[in-house]
Amino acid sequence: MLSTVVSKENTASDVWADSAYRSTRNEAWLDTKGLFIRTIGLARAEAKLTLANIAYNFDRLVFHERTRAIG
Repeated sequence: MLSTVVSKENTASDVWADSAYRSTRNEAWLDTKGLFIRTIGLARAEAKLTLANIAYNFDRLVFHERTRAIG
C-alpha cells in the first residue's frame, strides 16, 4: 500500500503516514528509492536540505580551523 501513495507524481499534502507503515518490507522498499525527505512540499524539502548542508559546512569549517590552529 505504501508504494501507491509514495511517488513523484503524488504531490498532495494530504498524504499522512505513521508507524503503522513501518515494516521490514516498507523500509527495504524505501531504501531502493534513495533519499526520502519527510516534509510537506518541495520548498520545505529544499529548505531542510539547504539548512542541513549549511550546518555540515559550518561543522567542517570549525574542524579545519581547529586543525589549523593546533598546527
